[in-house]
Amino acid sequence: MIIGAALAHDAASVPLLVIGGAWLAMGLVSLIINPRYVREIVIDGSRVRFISPRAQVDIDAADIIEIGHPRGDINRMGTLSVRTSSHGTIKAVRRLIGLVDVLVELRRLNPQVTYRNM
Repeated sequence: MIIGAALAHDAASVPLLVIGGAWLAMGLVSLIINPRYVREIVIDGSRVRFISPRAQVDIDAADIIEIGHPRGDINRMGTLSVRTSSHGTIKAVRRLIGLVDVLVELRRLNPQVTYRNM
């Protein structure tokens, strides 16, 4: 109905309808994808808890293999990837408060962990 009204009244409103629809689609996609990213990392003893709005994942510190940004992310603007031996790859938001403290504590618990592209 909105498309029909835009076509019937004014041809200048069609590009606005297309641009608005694209913004709406991008917003809906971000609502679906963003709650999956980890927002907080907590170390409790030898367990590491990854907390996102949808779920919590608890793993041993020894299961973490590698932490880093993706290979093509030169400016480090993408997500932070945590590769584990038991849960695959966990993605976190790019800017975590207290990340350095978590990385230092994780290195103490698991000396074999590697940091890539940090």
